[in-house]
Amino acid sequence: MAYDPKKKVASMLRQAKRKSRKASPNAITKKIYLEAQARKMDKNPTAPELAFEVMMKSLNIEYTSQKIVGGKIYDFFLEKYNVLIEVDGDYFHANPEKYKPEDLNEMQKKSIKTDKRKDIIAKGSGYGLLRFWESDILKNPNFVRDILIKFINYHS
Repeated sequence: MAYDPKKKVASMLRQAKRKSRKASPNAITKKIYLEAQARKMDKNPTAPELAFEVMMKSLNIEYTSQKIVGGKIYDFFLEKYNVLIEVDGDYFHANPEKYKPEDLNEMQKKSIKTDKRKDIIAKGSGYGLLRFWESDILKNPNFVRDILIKFINYHS
């Protein structure tokens, strides 16, 4: 059988199309998954997220919840200020005021790494980022409120 360059090119094109189809569904599947997760999280906020939402509403701050950026979901987004906000649970995110590094479990260590990645993604994507601890939101809301007010006043 003789070598046919046209058949070889056609074969290469078919392979490239197959590879591109394989990659595309993964990206689409991940996007669909993230959007579904964001909707689920929006319908079932944690107690600190609810308290933070009430605080933002009382300050008439416009926001959206569960913003997807760079394949990660952030708790809140203030479009007017281009800032993402994360409400970090003390246990899950290993609040250093409550947990010593040597006492962290694997889940907490993983959360810390994920949080660092999310910080890099947010800032690398051109967003500001604020983080608040659960204990501050629930036990010291005036402190959190003051930070929000100062942030808004500074950026207005």
